[in-house]
Amino acid sequence: MHTVNLLDQLTPELIPFILKNLSIQDLKKCCTINNIWKDEVFREIRRRLIVDCTFVIDEVTVKALIDPKSYYSSISKALVKKMDIYISREGGSGFPAVQRLGIGATNARKKVMIRGWLQREKVSVTLPNIFDGIKPCIRKIDTETFVVVDKSEYDVVLGNNWLVRLGYGIDKRDARYLEKNEEKRLYYTRNDIDILSPSLYTFYELLFPNFTAINSDGEVIITKFFKHYTAIDNLDLSEYYDSEYSETDSETESEDEYVYSNNNMPFHLRYSD
Repeated sequence: MHTVNLLDQLTPELIPFILKNLSIQDLKKCCTINNIWKDEVFREIRRRLIVDCTFVIDEVTVKALIDPKSYYSSISKALVKKMDIYISREGGSGFPAVQRLGIGATNARKKVMIRGWLQREKVSVTLPNIFDGIKPCIRKIDTETFVVVDKSEYDVVLGNNWLVRLGYGIDKRDARYLEKNEEKRLYYTRNDIDILSPSLYTFYELLFPNFTAINSDGEVIITKFFKHYTAIDNLDLSEYYDSEYSETDSETESEDEYVYSNNNMPFHLRYSD
């Protein structure tokens, strides 16, 4: 029997509108849309792997994008100026640029290009519509790496690194599955494999389907993400330098204590478990 792809019958302009006005949870619970349609919608969401949202902080409306395809997160220079917040280089002045951003992520959209400096700041995020079996308000205050963007469609972009750390924070690296099997635990440790708790199945299935698998015991497993991004260290990132970015006096004063790259490349910042 031939299966009709309902997305092919829609105009391209209509698909973003539908996805923008139907949350992931609504799509799952919708009884009027047949299974074929739901499957196609989920394929579209997985293909884009992107969530856009808007929130208000300090009376400033911020347009944000959650994009697992982006290795780095970013913040626009315009937002930095509008909110009068300070961006410092890693190892320079320690003033936070962004704190306690409350973000509700509900829908999928498109990707933007990231340019500029890398920065590390604190972020608090709410993702009520991605996780199943978890209380609606999930907040994770964490240290994040930002690229300062001169001209960007979005004020804030939260990328792959942020999402992975958020997921681990919620999951708390649940060890229940390995308590009774030391041999399996050692095998997974040596091979950089994590077993997901049920609360994270939906999260990784929707956002990272290529990194999940089911082992012989029926457990959902995931390989650590850094294995898939080792090549990033060898990339020439000089093109990401924002030539219009100007240092503040306090940042310039700190350069005697820290050594920066002479070619103005952004810094690689690494997290520890």
